[in-house]
Amino acid sequence: MLRSVVIGVCWWIFLFVLWMSLVVTEATPEVVAGVVVAGIGAIAAEVVRRSRFVELLPWGLLPRRPAALVWTIVSDCWLLTVALGRQLRDRQDNVGAFRGIPFDAGADDDPRAATRRAAYAALVSLTPNTYVVGIDRENHNMLVHELVAGPRETTRERVLGKL
Repeated sequence: MLRSVVIGVCWWIFLFVLWMSLVVTEATPEVVAGVVVAGIGAIAAEVVRRSRFVELLPWGLLPRRPAALVWTIVSDCWLLTVALGRQLRDRQDNVGAFRGIPFDAGADDDPRAATRRAAYAALVSLTPNTYVVGIDRENHNMLVHELVAGPRETTRERVLGKL
């Protein structure tokens, strides 16, 4: 019971700090709303954690190559800016592409596999040019959409190599 309380308080503090950093004000209504919303979020997080419906291993959510991920975010911003400039100048639509990437999704009931799927989906979608549409566990495939599509042959390395 004590562990649940400590974890719940940690969630509440994290969510409250996140709320306050997003609203960027110390107005009383916003602080009160943050306290309430963070409390609801902390309770929900603890209920999900205790239900063991999905067990995630938090250390598996961190990128193995954070510098490469940061560089990809910066370079994708530049890529999209250039593509927008070309589109405004040439009046041509930029056509993105949906691509399937071979991806070992792992077993459904394996916490490490669930963590890996969540981490890859979140981190790939964090980059501005690419987002994960879904992961097909049966066929071991990740469907992604690239706003500015590169060569098909290098899609897997371009998308998964940044992590």
